[in-house]
Amino acid sequence: MRKTDTFEFIAGFVVGTVTTIAGTIAVHKIVKEIKGDLGEHTFTSPDGNHFVTLSYGSSQTAKGLTYIQVKATTETGDDNCKLIVFAKKRARLFVGEWIDNEHFKLVVGRCKRKQCCDVNFEGSEITAQYYLKKDS
Repeated sequence: MRKTDTFEFIAGFVVGTVTTIAGTIAVHKIVKEIKGDLGEHTFTSPDGNHFVTLSYGSSQTAKGLTYIQVKATTETGDDNCKLIVFAKKRARLFVGEWIDNEHFKLVVGRCKRKQCCDVNFEGSEITAQYYLKKDS
């Protein structure tokens, strides 16, 4: 191996290591901001048997990147389902509503492309379906 090849290899390794460390520090900072900003909101079904709890927090470092965790539970606590969504700009970011006692719908976002989560309590298991929806 020539000296220039060795130098280029070492320089590339150093740059890669520094970039990895900087990325790791930035991710830890974002996670810390989100954890420090956590809020919670619970939606109870009309009959009071089912609950959908949203935990959410945002990061200013990541330009308003918002973490939303959807946790659905039954009154008996026998089953639960979790779904994690990331979105931009926390302010008035989600709308949740009960369609009936067994179905909950969450819409996340304020732009034409929205993230949606439908939670279904029918049957023996709770199911949550995540999908993207484009408004016309």
